[in-house]
Amino acid sequence: MATPITPGSQSPPPFISPSNTIAEPLPYDAAFENAIMEAILQPPAQNGIILVPHPIDSPIPQTVSVTSINPSTLPILPASTLPLPLHDPRRIYRSPIPGVRLTHPGGRLEGGAGSSYAEAEAWAKDFARRHRCRTREDVARAAREEIRVQMAVLKERMKERKERAEENERVSKEVEQLEAQREVEVKIERKMREKANLRRKDREGS
Repeated sequence: MATPITPGSQSPPPFISPSNTIAEPLPYDAAFENAIMEAILQPPAQNGIILVPHPIDSPIPQTVSVTSINPSTLPILPASTLPLPLHDPRRIYRSPIPGVRLTHPGGRLEGGAGSSYAEAEAWAKDFARRHRCRTREDVARAAREEIRVQMAVLKERMKERKERAEENERVSKEVEQLEAQREVEVKIERKMREKANLRRKDREGS
């Protein structure tokens, strides 16, 4: 039987993670952005701990309920340490992006905690309202579709980003080649002037 979503619910609807809200701006990290891009364009096998909203009767391997996680066991990550590399061992929770694990349930892609419980609950209620969800199953279905759509958009953006990066790299190499060519030309011109000066001095001395 479907479980209704009630305004007084003490836990967020299932399978909903708030957006990875960044509490403070993080410096741009090209290596991290490139790693995310590659994970999206060439996704590895999905791995990491799967989160479910409530304990289940028949536990599935690599699955834990959000309610069973002790907050004191989660890592404390100052903004100065972010973004964490994707291979950091503190990334253990599965995210919608294959190859990108989170350090906290519903956390940032960069690493660290995400929204507060109050923000997550408000986000989940707004999501349910916008998608006209009446049951938890409706929310789960809408969330899966939302993730599918957003992942498609993100993949397209990453393709465009890679194309721009490749074009920038091509232009950069052409500029380097032109600069190297110009440097050779300058050296040749300098030697020619030196030889011309020597010939002039020889003529003047004769």
